[in-house]
Amino acid sequence: MHLLPILIYGLQVASCPPGSQGACLDIVSTYHNSSLLPAQKAYVASMWRDGIYIYHCTMEHLSSASNIQGTPADALIAIFKLKAIPNVLKWVDDLLFFHIPSLHPPSILLPLLVHYDYEITTILAITNLLGVPWHLIESKGQGFQSVVTYIGFIWSFEDCSILLSCKKNTKYLSKVSALLSTTTKMVSHKECLSIHSTLQHITLVYQDGWAFLPPLSSFLSKFHNDFMCLHIPAPVLECLHWWKVILSTPCTAHSLMPRPMVDLDIWVDALMN
Repeated sequence: MHLLPILIYGLQVASCPPGSQGACLDIVSTYHNSSLLPAQKAYVASMWRDGIYIYHCTMEHLSSASNIQGTPADALIAIFKLKAIPNVLKWVDDLLFFHIPSLHPPSILLPLLVHYDYEITTILAITNLLGVPWHLIESKGQGFQSVVTYIGFIWSFEDCSILLSCKKNTKYLSKVSALLSTTTKMVSHKECLSIHSTLQHITLVYQDGWAFLPPLSSFLSKFHNDFMCLHIPAPVLECLHWWKVILSTPCTAHSLMPRPMVDLDIWVDALMN
């Protein structure tokens, strides 16, 4: 996953008022063929042996249907907004819903109450009519809580922090350890690109890790094609060992709150004698 969406999600969580909550729902079998309208079929076709063949659906991973799964998800978010559920984030088949509290005026009998305009049942009532196949919330996903697990991270609305989940931490540690075990062998571009993407993905939590990515980025440029294999150079091994140590220790939460601006009142004379 690209880092930019994670940063945007972090800003969303950090900007939520006190009492906010999150819920996560996951769509079943997002990667499947999507039907085409008759008017669209003329523009999605292929030629073979002097014949033109028209597609009746767009197939995932087809060059003419890149990221087709994002289109119905975008339409679903637009429907939620029309139904007064505006705070929704998505990544492929994972949707994160925000509970933003609304304050009711206090009365003599009741103090200031926190009220939410919709619940998880409200969301499911909308998607059931549309035929959206969700995973069972007990097996994949969760209802509204102050702490929500989404795209491999644990997001806390109470203290505006992010934490790498134990499941993902174990998975990524195994990935780094597996690559380190091949130090006497040659590795492919695909293997190096995969570990680079993984480590870049978690730099929002491990921000010191930015300093231990450039050697791996430089190594990726040495591959002239996808079939080429190379030995891992020493600088890359040093970086991977650092990541292994970091992932082997208990993960600590990283604050999503923006750092305050501090005016150090420093003046520099830029004139050169």
